[in-house]
Amino acid sequence: MSKKTYAILLLVLFVVWCIISVRWYVCGIKELCDESPISDQQEKTLKRAYKGNFVFAYSSSQLLQNQRSPSFIDSILSLTLGKDSIKIIGFSWGKEAEELGYQRAKEIENSLRVKGLTTATKLESRVISRADTTSVFRAFQLEFIESASSIAEPNGFGVKALDNGILVYFPVASADPSLSFALKEKLESWVGDLEGYKGKVLVTGHTDNTGTSEANQYYGMQRALSIANLLTSMGVPREQLVISSEGELNPVESNDTEAGRKANRRVEIKKQP
Repeated sequence: MSKKTYAILLLVLFVVWCIISVRWYVCGIKELCDESPISDQQEKTLKRAYKGNFVFAYSSSQLLQNQRSPSFIDSILSLTLGKDSIKIIGFSWGKEAEELGYQRAKEIENSLRVKGLTTATKLESRVISRADTTSVFRAFQLEFIESASSIAEPNGFGVKALDNGILVYFPVASADPSLSFALKEKLESWVGDLEGYKGKVLVTGHTDNTGTSEANQYYGMQRALSIANLLTSMGVPREQLVISSEGELNPVESNDTEAGRKANRRVEIKKQP
């Protein structure tokens, strides 16, 4: 083997060693690699938002955030739509106090509440095995719990049962109720409960605050009319329906987040009190 070939081989081995060392430090020690602690593999939306964000130091319940925090929180809030609750599991490890897991879960909950989380939460604490006490750690896990009374789909459509009615959610700039079989089945089930009811049924369209108030008033009415037509096709007499639009005037969530805007793009169908 020539000296030149030997030198090239040493250089290649050195580069490989550097790559392995850097990955071990970044992923193993600092835990900044793109690995989601979410137990539900369908919640991949959050995967790229972690990267060293929302972490804790050893024996500390103080949540550490960075410039990715706003997008991370928006990702969580968007995934709560149509969910009954979020389980926040806080971890403790090594010689830390067991109650630290619960304190970390509570810290996560508080951070989400400040940014507009309204979904119910369940807090839990777990002790796990971990030898490293020098680096920060993602000491929590999120589990999104589906509501039996709600169906939400990736295309923006959704249905949620209320005590005296039902909600139909719409995508951005849409008034066409292109509902899946599952969503229509949910709506038809509620219509079936109207049998024998002689009172009025209120069908009210709502929007987020994107665009002008005039355009939102129009979209709210178009959504209400499209749902009214769907209800009529399911057997509800047209004269029983009271159709209106409130546009952007009656939001149920803040329009400052995508999750809030999703919740506000809706048609409320209720029995008249």
